[in-house]
Amino acid sequence: MSRLYSPYMKLTSKQKKWLVVVFAVILIAVIAEIALLRSISKESDASLRDSIPTLTNATVVVKDSSVDSAKRDVYLKDLETGEEKLFITLDDLNSSHYHPAEYHHGNVYLIRRTGGEYGYQNDPNWTDQLWIYTDKKQATKLYETQGLDFRVSTDEQSIAINTTDRPLTILNETGGIVKKFTAQELGIDQPDHQASLNVFGLSEWDGKTLWLADQFGPGINGLIKVELSSFSVHNFDLSKESMGAEYELNSTKELLVFSDMPVMLDDVSASQFAKSKKPVTLYLLNLKTQTKTKIATSVAKAFEPHWANESTIEYFNPNGTDRLTKTID
Repeated sequence: MSRLYSPYMKLTSKQKKWLVVVFAVILIAVIAEIALLRSISKESDASLRDSIPTLTNATVVVKDSSVDSAKRDVYLKDLETGEEKLFITLDDLNSSHYHPAEYHHGNVYLIRRTGGEYGYQNDPNWTDQLWIYTDKKQATKLYETQGLDFRVSTDEQSIAINTTDRPLTILNETGGIVKKFTAQELGIDQPDHQASLNVFGLSEWDGKTLWLADQFGPGINGLIKVELSSFSVHNFDLSKESMGAEYELNSTKELLVFSDMPVMLDDVSASQFAKSKKPVTLYLLNLKTQTKTKIATSVAKAFEPHWANESTIEYFNPNGTDRLTKTID
């Protein structure tokens, strides 16, 4: 009768030892691979848990960190429910900026400053950096320079940048430069004027038309309309209007509501003006036709006008404490 022998039985002692070593190495590699896959799975699960659901109507709120005073907590606030959820904590967020962040469709845009918020005091080569964070907190740097302001179009296909040395630069969604505008091209080449990236209107910049304010002191000297399809620039001179601190633009209809309420920088000035009993008038200006219409007059009282929609203006009752509305045809 024939007998069957395992190939292992035919190996020498030395070959058996090498075979055991090979099997041990393979086993260790398999165990390591399994551990790695489990780790990646856990990280993925954690990432999904940490991700923020896309909010339809939200804004960014920056607060001092409750754990480390040198850091800033970035929250997303649901404007419909008022709920705030911590998104990320950073040690170099430029929170002293008047407009350090924006939220669009799950993405957060932030200005970070090298060396921290006051890094410019210690490092002459400091920079401001514009970053985008996805809902899963994946970060990409889009632009970097010393001192910047920014606005993102609602479709996130374009980004407007204002820097200390150039009034307007248009970027694409990845941070690539599309167009640089000089002060001369924007019609603000006067040395005492500086275009600011004030995006006026019922909603934020739609990516087709961008409105800027030609600022002169606390008020504005004019408005600048930039058509991005052709890069054409339209200037609206407001230097002859007695505009104060109250104004809001309806960019769809190119209508400006404003009052001649003076700018007051302290409580003493405000108190003195209230006692003066001087009239304050609320106007509507059609930028296309330059036609100005008086809406209401108060006695040393602010109107705080606001476009409720494309055809309706809200403002404080000059003779009461309630809000009135006016429909514009």
